[in-house]
Amino acid sequence: MKNLECMEFTKEFSHEMAYMATQYDDLEHSDEQAIENAIYDELIEKKNDDEIMSEYCDFLTENGDESYMTEDEVFDFIESLPPIEAFRLGQFSDRIYSDLYDFYKFDGYGNIQGFTTAKVVREARSDSDFKKFMFEQIEDAVPVEWMDETMDEYIELLKKGY
Repeated sequence: MKNLECMEFTKEFSHEMAYMATQYDDLEHSDEQAIENAIYDELIEKKNDDEIMSEYCDFLTENGDESYMTEDEVFDFIESLPPIEAFRLGQFSDRIYSDLYDFYKFDGYGNIQGFTTAKVVREARSDSDFKKFMFEQIEDAVPVEWMDETMDEYIELLKKGY
């Protein structure tokens, strides 16, 4: 995963992640998932929208979900259709020639729906399966001792009422 190499698993970073993790749970429900969420948030903040889009589309494809298409991919698809089907898509789909949309996807009715980059990036950031996938990519690189120390500090912060 890109940007992992810029993360140093230091005591300071442990403190920061423990503090950030307090926003996810309370003492009764505390577990490593909160720390994983904090690390994910830190990683995702270091990525630009293009990197997030690329990784999210790869994730969707790998999991059998329909990925987002670029304008060129939509045009190629439409050109491969019989004329009557291409006409139907034009009647009931979002405007493909619009500057409003950056990506496209089929809705549940087989029509093309347009999305802005910002909307897809928001979707990626809030997708819990994508979070889990992203953390699994770096899980082996996170030192066990560091994770244990961070968990201990996280519990102490929760006990103090954070």
